[in-house]
Amino acid sequence: MFGYEAAWTAQSFAYEIKGDSAVILRCFSRDSKVEIPERIDGHLVTEIGDYAFSEHFEEEKLEEIVLPSSVRRVGRYCFYNCGNLHRIEFYGSLSDWGSGAFTGCHGVRSLRVHADAEGRSHLKDVLDELREELEVEYFTEPPAGDQSAKDSGGTADERVTTGHQEGAVAGNQSAKDSGGTADERVMMEHQKGAVPGSRAAEYSGSIADERRNGGHGFALLIFPEFYEEGVENTPARILENHVHGSGILYRNCFRGRVLDFAQYDALFPHARAWESRELVLRMALARLRAPQGLTQMAREQYEAYLAEHAAEAGSWLLGQRDLDGLRFLLAFVRSREDDGKRECSQGSVRRKGRLTDESNRPESRKNDMDTGGYEKAVLEDCANETKGTAGDRLERSLLEGASRMQYLEAVSFLMEYERANRRENHSRRQRFEL
Repeated sequence: MFGYEAAWTAQSFAYEIKGDSAVILRCFSRDSKVEIPERIDGHLVTEIGDYAFSEHFEEEKLEEIVLPSSVRRVGRYCFYNCGNLHRIEFYGSLSDWGSGAFTGCHGVRSLRVHADAEGRSHLKDVLDELREELEVEYFTEPPAGDQSAKDSGGTADERVTTGHQEGAVAGNQSAKDSGGTADERVMMEHQKGAVPGSRAAEYSGSIADERRNGGHGFALLIFPEFYEEGVENTPARILENHVHGSGILYRNCFRGRVLDFAQYDALFPHARAWESRELVLRMALARLRAPQGLTQMAREQYEAYLAEHAAEAGSWLLGQRDLDGLRFLLAFVRSREDDGKRECSQGSVRRKGRLTDESNRPESRKNDMDTGGYEKAVLEDCANETKGTAGDRLERSLLEGASRMQYLEAVSFLMEYERANRRENHSRRQRFEL
């Protein structure tokens, strides 16, 4: 049985009923976003037919396609020559992805993938056809009946979807269930005059949230571009195939249909060698802000790179008007400084202990004035380390940049952040003197 359905959103479908299922034969839309319904005429939509979107008559408007979790098959050349298409959303329930589905789709830049509870999806098949740079929002569903996900407010993708709707950055929304984002909690600690704790608690609350949810959640991944070039070797009379870019390596970070996070992170040195610094910074930021499957060793390599290029990361985030990203970056830089300050404090205590031991020896006894002078010098050394730090310079640079851009929301946040840090430094100095 064939049918035709028109929706109030100016999109319509030609479909066929096969048994208890519906097959989309053709989509006609004048919207920029097409959402395939899960049911048509009471029948579950399980298949998108061959050429269903090919050379769409409104292809210049079609930018985003959302496939429901009910779809099991996408036909051959389904999106053929949809040149303005830039975002696709699909689920791991897909079992058959037709060949050539994205032929001529050179504008796709973003994928939203919902892997099943075992991490399986057809992401690799899509990446094999799309060689351009891609940003992938990767969700892993918790196992059926996993109560921990329900207790934390729904599935990982539902929590992050809510975060997008509220203007929060994906991957950090789940941390709000535990009392605000990681960066907001750091700000609260600053305002209370408290010394921030460990780096994991300060700038990456989503790590704690991931552990709380049994390791299931959200990852933001960037797959670099790659291209192939045929080079003629005239003396040998052969044509050599040269591959440029690290993207081809990243597209092989899979075990069957399951993404291998460890293999993805292990390729970071290749990205540093072959890709632009801006892209590498984006990759480091993405993994740290949405760290599903991130090991301690991998985290350290991303942290080291971000710390080395924090000013450039700040400039990029400003250009993107990513306020949550700026919060994250400042919290990250400050947390590393706090680690150094604690080491400074512990070192001064050790030096004071050595001085006391020396002063108790008859042959090298020091008078009280000398001891007081040494303690004062130690205090001055530690105080100088808090002046003009990398975090201070980053704050000033970001504030100047935000002012030039007239990015008022960022200006307000940065001014309050600076005041909070001054209060914390003053409180720390008082505690140290006591």
